[in-house]
Amino acid sequence: MNQGIRANAASHAAYALVLLGSFALLGCESSDGKACHDSYLKAHGLITSLEAQETKDLEGVQAALEAVESSLPICKKANLQKEVAELEKTQRTLESNANRLRSYVPRKELSPEELAKLVKEGDPNCPKGQSYSYRKTGKVVKCTGPQIVAFTRGQAEEHFKNRGFRLKVEGTHLDAEFGPESYKYEFSGTDATSKARCLHVLAMPGMSWEESVSRVTGVNPALLKKGAVVAVGDGSKWPITHIENEKQAAYTLGKCGE
Repeated sequence: MNQGIRANAASHAAYALVLLGSFALLGCESSDGKACHDSYLKAHGLITSLEAQETKDLEGVQAALEAVESSLPICKKANLQKEVAELEKTQRTLESNANRLRSYVPRKELSPEELAKLVKEGDPNCPKGQSYSYRKTGKVVKCTGPQIVAFTRGQAEEHFKNRGFRLKVEGTHLDAEFGPESYKYEFSGTDATSKARCLHVLAMPGMSWEESVSRVTGVNPALLKKGAVVAVGDGSKWPITHIENEKQAAYTLGKCGE
């Protein structure tokens, strides 16, 4: 996702700025504090590089995640609690990105011809702007499909089924659940081409509502505001309603029952 994953990486860079600013205030006087700072700088560089990429692949996200994970024990030893908390937030977001990117890789074996076509034309079965590396060759495939909120009924069913979600289909409703994460659609009809009227989302625990909405719509999280209408790249517009939930971000895009 040009805006989505780029925005996700931008949020990681924002974490980096908070950490670096805090380090500057501390002055990095202790050896442990300096070690934490140095380790974090490495992670910051990888995240900044990731943010600059037009599309984000699994290898880049994984490298940034490993750097953050390496920084955590060092900063814990320095007893820099605020820095540890910020690193842990970044870790959760990167883990979420990595897991999502892994899920885009086709489960079936591809022939050389099929892979060549995907590399050339892109994969219409994952949201536009994202990318993944095919596991056997390492070749990068760009995603060209619609955003999750803009799926037709058929696209939603195929997308979530292929990613191991448990599906429940009843009338115009389609629910997709994977552990605590869920997507509940209401469509305009029951045929495969029916368009979504609304989508209720329970995000992965630990993920901010901005990050989740960005994943679903491809919109830069910095542009999102509570209660505002979200404009998706295909021209569709989705009013957002937030739902109080202490454990995870919960919201509805669109208006159900209309």
